[in-house]
Amino acid sequence: MIRIIALVMLVLVSCEVHAQNDEKPKDPVELILIAEDLGNATRLMAVYDLDEDGFVDRSELKRVSWREQVKDFDFNRDGKLCHLEVAVHEAKLRFDVGITEQDVNSAKAKLRRRDKNKNGQWDPEEIDSGLPNGSPSDYDRNHDGIVTLTELTHHFAYARGLRRELGIEAVDHSGAGYYFQKFDANKDGKLDSDEAAKTLLPMKRDDFDEDSDGMLTIVELETMLSKHRRTLGLTKTDQQQVNGLFRMYDMDADGRIPGREMQLSFGGRNPKQLTEYDADKDGTVTRSEVEKVFAEQRRIKGYDEQDYSKASKMMLRHDTNRSNTLEIGELFLSPETGQLPQTVMGRADLNQDRQISMDELAKYYAAQRR
Repeated sequence: MIRIIALVMLVLVSCEVHAQNDEKPKDPVELILIAEDLGNATRLMAVYDLDEDGFVDRSELKRVSWREQVKDFDFNRDGKLCHLEVAVHEAKLRFDVGITEQDVNSAKAKLRRRDKNKNGQWDPEEIDSGLPNGSPSDYDRNHDGIVTLTELTHHFAYARGLRRELGIEAVDHSGAGYYFQKFDANKDGKLDSDEAAKTLLPMKRDDFDEDSDGMLTIVELETMLSKHRRTLGLTKTDQQQVNGLFRMYDMDADGRIPGREMQLSFGGRNPKQLTEYDADKDGTVTRSEVEKVFAEQRRIKGYDEQDYSKASKMMLRHDTNRSNTLEIGELFLSPETGQLPQTVMGRADLNQDRQISMDELAKYYAAQRR
């Protein structure tokens, strides 16, 4: 992936070498060029670059449907577009409809599993054999009887956006997917009472059975996992670590790691690392016990990934002597936009040592949000 600021510089150099190779997002750094954008640009160049000189020039631009926007992507203002400039346009289109690289990759993987004749789409006979977790209308946007990669990509982008509106993050989605992979024995896209009973679900199943059919769909389970995570105060990273621990050591995926499984997992070595989570000392570590430890650690830290990310950026910006702390001389008496004032020292220096650590800066940003 290439961020747009670096990309613009690359475009200017690349176009110059070849001659002798945005709505812009609110923050241009948000726009990222992915392989799909480059591939789409290659196809467009094949269509529009009739003289094959590596540019879509003024005469060739007359055939481009978005020619009125060309000036927004002609970064070196030479009146023509090279491959990378076209790729930036493709990235912009994708950005505007909220499609990410994750959506593209998920769509490609799903397409391959059902595309028996390898023609890059789902044909009617491939659709008629039955679609998992949805009907044909969920995917076939133009109702022409086939499902293309573009339609699948839009489906994944829409579903991800819908999950985000419900407070469901990628870690909740992958967690639910893991449950379904392990326990949806008949592969009907639902967990019935018998299937759900084989693992420790974190909350009451009936509270999330929206259609009261006695079964959980993947969205219903995602909603449960999301609410449980947010109730505990776990961040996405916290939950990923918990999930990773249980995928590694919970042999039968039932949400419990008994002493025997611990011994097997550690190859007979001392399983002290896991037994420390065993709050009730019954010889079994449950997912709930581990999550409570992570939640308490997060409470003590007092900040989340968003706060830590912002602190990291500001540390890089201000820490000129690379001491991993901010000193008064690295802050500004008369700060400009994006700079920290010296008055921050009094609010963020919690231990009063005249330095602001990364931890203290993250806590400072967390306090600003409250």
